[in-house]
Amino acid sequence: NDNVYLTADNEIDANVFLVSPRLLWVADRRLLALRATYDGEFSQSAEAVLEHADHRLGLNLSANPGTRFRVDGDITYLRGHQEPGTRLTRGLGTSFDEPVIFDQFQLGGRTRYGAEGAKGNLAIGLRMVSRNYASLPIVTDGRDFFVIEPFARFSLRVAGDTRALVELRFAAVDYDEDVSDRSDVSLLGGVSFAATGRTSGELKVGATRSDYASDDREASTTLLVEGAFDFAPREYSRLRLVLTRELDNAAGVQIGSVDGEAVVDEARLDWIYDWSERVRQTAFASYVAVTQGCPELGDRTASAGIELSLQVRRWLELGANGEVGRRTGVDCDGVDGATIGALDFDVTRVGGFVRARL
Repeated sequence: NDNVYLTADNEIDANVFLVSPRLLWVADRRLLALRATYDGEFSQSAEAVLEHADHRLGLNLSANPGTRFRVDGDITYLRGHQEPGTRLTRGLGTSFDEPVIFDQFQLGGRTRYGAEGAKGNLAIGLRMVSRNYASLPIVTDGRDFFVIEPFARFSLRVAGDTRALVELRFAAVDYDEDVSDRSDVSLLGGVSFAATGRTSGELKVGATRSDYASDDREASTTLLVEGAFDFAPREYSRLRLVLTRELDNAAGVQIGSVDGEAVVDEARLDWIYDWSERVRQTAFASYVAVTQGCPELGDRTASAGIELSLQVRRWLELGANGEVGRRTGVDCDGVDGATIGALDFDVTRVGGFVRARL
């Protein structure tokens, strides 16, 4: 990594050693399925800011009591971190020697009435997210939050495997710092399709109206986009495009900002290409834009990378990867160029890996 702290100048480079164990346990019995997962990532480096110990524990239950009735539920615990120089430490450079660490619990459930291919079906559900920060109180104090979001979704088959969608959501967002509390009402419409065996996807577009607990903050409306498309022109070539535009509760907006929350736009394209039964290429390109009202600064980040792997045995894979990224600050009236330029960076990461499966 040739720019550990994502700074505009005086870059610091470092090596990092990662171990990423993953476990999956599945139990199926007729119309009932239970999945338990663990994903971990442990790192060691000469730069302490690159060291972390992430854990994700998940449990998912799916049941089909009848042909017209389906129930899904999941619970997840995540001990994670934010990359140094992003989100809450964005533009702060070498100010800290440890990353932002957080604990997050997620709980979700959904009930669908109507068969998968029925003319119409209705789903109702609930999502809950609780995040608590565990380090760097100087930037995380007051930013712990809890979100509860019930939703309802109706889909109607309009042609073949194409369905029209309407989704209504209500979210209550509660921060430790009460001045940032808000409630969101969202309405989205869209379409899902699986036109051929090689093409499938879903696109939803809508808007969220946010009302704030503080009398000093005016209500705001934000455009939302959620899309994912899969295309396989050949059996050995697969592409996936993901588009999102959403409010980000953890982006790092100043607490109580009168200009509202950060809006994040993201586009990512992944391409998997099998050169042979043993050689695989995985490439990606992404673009992320964070929009905030002045004097809060926005930024734009473009990244691209590639991974090449060789499967030397059915259970053993060797490979190398590389990634480049660039971020630029967005001009803001009343803010000097040096402050905006502090958000700029270029970074290159290269690595090698051994992947073993049982």
